[in-house]
Amino acid sequence: MPLETDRGSDVRGRGTDRGSVSPPEQPSDGRNGSRPGIRPRPTFRPRRTVERDPVGTSGRPGEPSGGPVIDLSHPIEPGMPTFPGDPIVETWPHATIDATGFNLTAIGLSSHTGTHVDAPSHVEPDGKSISEFPLERFRYDAVVVDCDAGGGDPIGSGAVPKAPSADLLLFQTEWDRHWGDEQYWTYPYLSVECARECARRGFDVGIDAPSVDPEGADLRAHHELLRADRLIIENLTGLEALSERPTVHAFPLPLASVDGSPVRVVGEN
Repeated sequence: MPLETDRGSDVRGRGTDRGSVSPPEQPSDGRNGSRPGIRPRPTFRPRRTVERDPVGTSGRPGEPSGGPVIDLSHPIEPGMPTFPGDPIVETWPHATIDATGFNLTAIGLSSHTGTHVDAPSHVEPDGKSISEFPLERFRYDAVVVDCDAGGGDPIGSGAVPKAPSADLLLFQTEWDRHWGDEQYWTYPYLSVECARECARRGFDVGIDAPSVDPEGADLRAHHELLRADRLIIENLTGLEALSERPTVHAFPLPLASVDGSPVRVVGEN
């Protein structure tokens, strides 16, 4: 039976309220960042958008990789989109076969690179770090919420479904189709009322857009969720490949006392 929302629509029906080698120096130009106290974002280097494999054999995001597991994460690679003001992704050789007999690559990124999870300490001074949550927290019985929301549109509280057995809401806006384009940064987001309702009902949330708050805002949706110890997964992709009620795994790296982590999110229908 289709899940109902407060507006009486199906969850899948539309429903919103509208030696070592030193690392290279990061460029200092680029548009201004919007996170408080963060330096400007380096020059944007768009990644070429890749068409999805219709038979699901390529291992690209949003498609099964030779089995029933669906990849919901963007690849981490130099030149990928990063949130305005955040560090860019870099890799460089620390050791090479020619010099040392083996390859070893150094990696530079942030705790919120690509598809990632926000811990409460991201915005709450006394909030938990990502390592304070047990592993079982990151295995979910999820609900996909199909949102009819465009760029810059808030998703209202009416989109939150009545799903007492679920613990993760995945807001599918299909904004991931703009990944690699500047348009990606004018995205749908959660209204404060929507975030508050998710927190009240005990849902962690995920979204296929850069953030649950609009760029340049005061992170009110983040605060509503994270102060209630509800986790936030951002920059998802391929949610349209999921069923209405998938099982989702979103395990973070074992980073001690850190405010978030890149995650390899996978779903099973």
